[in-house]
Amino acid sequence: MEMEERVLEVSSVEEALAEASKAFGVSPEDLEAEVLEESRSFLGILGRRKLKVRVRPRGRLDLLRAKAVLSELFSLMGMELRVSSSVEEEALLVIEGADANFLTSSKGELLKALELLVNLLVPFEIRSSGIKLDADGYRSRRERALRRLAVDQARLALKRGRPVKLEPMVAWERRIVHLALKDFKGVETRSIGEEPRRRVVVTPLRRPAPRRRPFDRGGKEGGPRR
Repeated sequence: MEMEERVLEVSSVEEALAEASKAFGVSPEDLEAEVLEESRSFLGILGRRKLKVRVRPRGRLDLLRAKAVLSELFSLMGMELRVSSSVEEEALLVIEGADANFLTSSKGELLKALELLVNLLVPFEIRSSGIKLDADGYRSRRERALRRLAVDQARLALKRGRPVKLEPMVAWERRIVHLALKDFKGVETRSIGEEPRRRVVVTPLRRPAPRRRPFDRGGKEGGPRR
């Protein structure tokens, strides 16, 4: 497991933050520093000050690295966007700013591509299912739309009596569909295909064959004649 703190001997806290920033691959503003020891050379007041400083990330290291990657990318693209960690959901980075709506146009394809890129560039923690991105409230709107879509497609599968394939989706979108239909009677869901074309299939369950009513000796429906 990677050590998530550094103890450095430097001349200033700023120097410690700069060195740790490079070592961790995160922004200096996402680090906290604690001075453990302070000393000066034999020249006393005129001598060079030496500090022993402990530096730690302010949060999960994988999220902070992803934040740094995105911030650098947006800066290179000349986009006015800020990246912060969500206070409501773990492993979610929220993108805000004047250009946020650009990321969510065309069904959020650019936002999804960025999410895939970040998860390829930044190894996420084993206990996490991956780093998620949101911009301009896109995820909440998309979740509502996916729940409606899931129910509509389940009804269509039952009406047609055969499986219905949904459009390709990223992992978190497929999960929304699976959960939306978890208790929907008469259908089951599964994911098929390989990324990035992996999709959900909604399949109607087989209905039991109708039970035949008993016939009397004359071949008419009903119970035995009295």
